[in-house]
Amino acid sequence: MKDRMRLTNVPRLALVLGTLITLLPGCDKSPLSVLSSNEAPVVTLTPEVMSPRSHVLRVNWKGEDPDGRVDHYLVAVDPPSIDQVDDSWVRTTIRSRAVDLSELPADAPGEHRLHRLVVRAVDNTGAMSAPAWTDYYADNVPPVVQITNPVPNDFMAFVEPTVRIRWEGIDPDGVFTTKPIKYKYTLLGPSTEFPRDLALEQPDSCRHFYENHPWGPWAGWDSTSADTTQVRLTNLTPGQDYLFILIGFDEAGAYSSFWSLTTNMLKMRVGYPGTLGPQITVFNEFFNYTHPSGGDGRDHPIPVEVPSAQTIRFNWFALPPPGADIAAYRYALDPTDLEDDTQWSDWSLTHTSADLGPFHPPGVKREKHSLYIEAMDSSELTSIDRVDLIVVPATFSGELLVVNDTRFEPDKFGPGKTCPNLPTGPWPAAAELDTFLFARGNVDWRCQGTITPIPKTKPGLFSAYEPDTIGTRTRIRYLRGGAAGNPVPLAVLNQYSHVVWITDGLGATNIQVNDLIKPLTSLRYMNGINAINTLAAYVKQGGKVWLAGGGAGYAAGIEFNDRINDSPTTTFSSISSTRGELGPGRLMYDFAAWRSEYRTTNATVTIRRAQGRYDSSGVAPPPYPPPPPAMLEPKTAATDPRAEEAPTRSSSSFYQTTYFIEFLQEPNMIVEDLDPDPGVENPQSTLDTLYRATGAQLFKPVQHVPMTYYHGPAPGNVSFVFSGFPFWNFKRTQGQGLVDFVLRDLWGLSPSAPAPVATRDP
Repeated sequence: MKDRMRLTNVPRLALVLGTLITLLPGCDKSPLSVLSSNEAPVVTLTPEVMSPRSHVLRVNWKGEDPDGRVDHYLVAVDPPSIDQVDDSWVRTTIRSRAVDLSELPADAPGEHRLHRLVVRAVDNTGAMSAPAWTDYYADNVPPVVQITNPVPNDFMAFVEPTVRIRWEGIDPDGVFTTKPIKYKYTLLGPSTEFPRDLALEQPDSCRHFYENHPWGPWAGWDSTSADTTQVRLTNLTPGQDYLFILIGFDEAGAYSSFWSLTTNMLKMRVGYPGTLGPQITVFNEFFNYTHPSGGDGRDHPIPVEVPSAQTIRFNWFALPPPGADIAAYRYALDPTDLEDDTQWSDWSLTHTSADLGPFHPPGVKREKHSLYIEAMDSSELTSIDRVDLIVVPATFSGELLVVNDTRFEPDKFGPGKTCPNLPTGPWPAAAELDTFLFARGNVDWRCQGTITPIPKTKPGLFSAYEPDTIGTRTRIRYLRGGAAGNPVPLAVLNQYSHVVWITDGLGATNIQVNDLIKPLTSLRYMNGINAINTLAAYVKQGGKVWLAGGGAGYAAGIEFNDRINDSPTTTFSSISSTRGELGPGRLMYDFAAWRSEYRTTNATVTIRRAQGRYDSSGVAPPPYPPPPPAMLEPKTAATDPRAEEAPTRSSSSFYQTTYFIEFLQEPNMIVEDLDPDPGVENPQSTLDTLYRATGAQLFKPVQHVPMTYYHGPAPGNVSFVFSGFPFWNFKRTQGQGLVDFVLRDLWGLSPSAPAPVATRDP
């Protein structure tokens, strides 16, 4: 045993020792947490040397499963193959193994036998992770290296003719350092001494060839010191494929002995200048767009509808091509000559945003501006993007628009029939919801068979407010790229001072854009990647919104969901996520002010009116009456006779007790300065809790919050109501009371005829 094994307190570095990243199937969870396919777990290893003179190597491992739980591990020492599990693998739930190096079989004279410990994680459905491993000798643990940029994998990395390669290294049993004392690397091509393609097929043959090279071990390889963990390769041939190989050496002369395309071997293909360059992303509160590639994007501008009469901040960043760094950015608004540097900002690494406007188009005519953004990398390759700003003034000439973004069962007609087939799913179907929400009332039900006397419809919950309505299922042309690619253009929303947007829980899980039966919801579409969120732009313009239905939070966040925190159900968090699924630039964060963590699920719950605001500790009651329903209760035959509400429906389809619900899971107090004078502070709670939910199927013994009212000081004095449940599934009088509360009590709208007044509970 070499003396350096005596080192104490060796840092524990969680290093990827083998193939640790698995390509996962691209499916979304529904609020019911039902996946169309299972995702394999991932396992990582951490080797550490124990106390002085112990000669013991302890290998710790940890498994994670994005959509379930790790059930057990499979462990093997010196298996015939790390890619195939046989009888030599042992099942265990323990997460570490101690290897006494002094007890390993002695090597024969002239031998230096390598040993390998391999671990796989297995989840509760039997899915198995890719293997993770560490190597060791009887008297030494060799160093491990990992190329970090470009990230190596089984596929090809596309790089520029000048590329910078970075790596990390660890020596678990180092005495004076826990890093390799030096690194060596080589670059193989088709005409090198050892052919590139052969090294890809037989990495061990390549290793043995250079270890036993007739001119000496590793002849022709380049070296770096322990402190140099990068190299810049220049003058690579465009169109050519290369293989970069890296190894690290420890104090005893041992080197990184296991070679793979996920750790120390990097396949590269060199692109031609002008086809690469940084990949630019531009974003703000109402859009997030990443150009599909680097290069010149001026011929494919990003069209964005923006509000008028206010300053708008645009942010950007760029990802360099593999092996390069971002060096600087610059931007220009409406330049007349792109070659004139005086019309651009200076080149700077800190130029990553610009405040533009306010824009004031004359009358209602649209005004257009063009923002150009250019990014340059360390190889002096540049990319340029163009954002076309279409300024849409807000007229707010209409009072109320209801956007029906639900995806309930549409009418289906049989051959020669004038009446649709009876609905087959739970109430409501699409036509039934339209009737429940918008019917003027006292009209004979159509197509109700032989029911006598013919039942009369009741006035819809919104009928007294005479809203304009739009159904996004019929606006497929917007989903196909019309109106600047928006499902509901800002020019439509800006005609109304108030918008109620309704999205149901099941419809929010649809993923097909052009499916005529179950199409993607408009809310999910415009809260996705490379889409324009006109609802967010409308709120920023000063429009008031009620976002409702039990699926809106899911639709607004799912395209940025981090599955790692989705157990036991879909979760959107600024606390536990590592992918920015809930943060600035997300609709629920910016305008609903749900900024901690919220969940979406299907459950039986009790929803009661809240007292005071969310922080509720000594604050004054809000300046509006409480919502009239003290508790939202399911329909019953006594309160909502099926013969009057849904004559052809069965009791089981009409009277439901389980709902899609979305709720704040963690504390979410929002306190903001409401005084516009920068020298005067007036901190006030700006997020009011309207209802709380309890239920055995929820996830913490607290009262979760499914309905809030945010009245923030942002431009336009934001008024944003969010209710994460289908208000139409509760008693009609309570649903009517909720509609009246938002439209009449919060927004000050007056019904055109006296609306039924719900009794206010004490």
